[in-house]
Amino acid sequence: MTTPTPVEEATPNRARTVIAGARHALLTLPYEHVCGRVGLLDDGGEPVLLATASSPPAHAAGSYPTARVDIHGSQGERLVLSGSLRVVPGPTADVIARLAGPGCPAPRPPIGPSGQEQDLVAIAMVVAEVVLYMLTPTDPGTAATRTSTDRGDPRSTGLPGTPPEATTAPTTKGSQRTPQAGRGRDHVRTRTTESSGTRIDLVAYALAEPDLIAAYAPDLVTHLNTVHAEQIRRLAEYAVAVDPDQGDGTWRSPGPRPARIVRSARAQELAGTQITRLDHRGLDMWRIGPSGAEEIHLPFRAPLREPRALGREIRWLLGLV
Repeated sequence: MTTPTPVEEATPNRARTVIAGARHALLTLPYEHVCGRVGLLDDGGEPVLLATASSPPAHAAGSYPTARVDIHGSQGERLVLSGSLRVVPGPTADVIARLAGPGCPAPRPPIGPSGQEQDLVAIAMVVAEVVLYMLTPTDPGTAATRTSTDRGDPRSTGLPGTPPEATTAPTTKGSQRTPQAGRGRDHVRTRTTESSGTRIDLVAYALAEPDLIAAYAPDLVTHLNTVHAEQIRRLAEYAVAVDPDQGDGTWRSPGPRPARIVRSARAQELAGTQITRLDHRGLDMWRIGPSGAEEIHLPFRAPLREPRALGREIRWLLGLV
């Protein structure tokens, strides 16, 4: 048996991470010649789509062999799943409660013209094909090209009863991505062509494990900056920037300055703090003090595997101050 390469192993994990972090997707029904945005929850790699009961997906589920779901990741990935649709039996509220969890809040039903919440139906896709498209770097300063799907092209048909770019099912409250500082270091990126997509083996896709910290990072960052703003400020006040590679104390490497929380450190007065990036190894934050703005990186004791571990790590860091 051939041993998979690291790239072959990483690609299914990346695909599972994209769908785990998604809150909505573009559903295309080629036989109906319509497409539109629907709410999405991840059920072990298979999408559960949340659409209004009167929408074409609700009527088409179980009647046609193939549909397509386009899901965009926070790092510019594009995951395309193809397969058949079926209505999930039981109350939709029970389906949502089963799949929502830490870092993945329950979506809110859309509001209809009458001002009342619309009834939702949960539609599962039996995945038959998985293709992952990545980004390729371009020269800095070059405008990134994007497909009509990315832009919400006004020429898109949209599902009946909704204008172009309108969602036919809810997105989550925390799914809006706020601008994050520190991204200026990245190259401007552009989408790869359709021919560069990687087709993923269905067994490897089913057995892969998503990086839940990366998947939920935008929502978790927003949660920390709003609900736990005072605790994050305390961490920033007591964080001591260190440079293990430079003996003269001058930080010359790109990226945030490494920092650690020292138990007996003296707090510095800050005008503001904000977390800008989070992964399973640590978090980046900006802090504004008397000497100006500084971006620092706080590493975790060990890589995190799930969102509850983030809360434990934050509480441990707070214990040091």
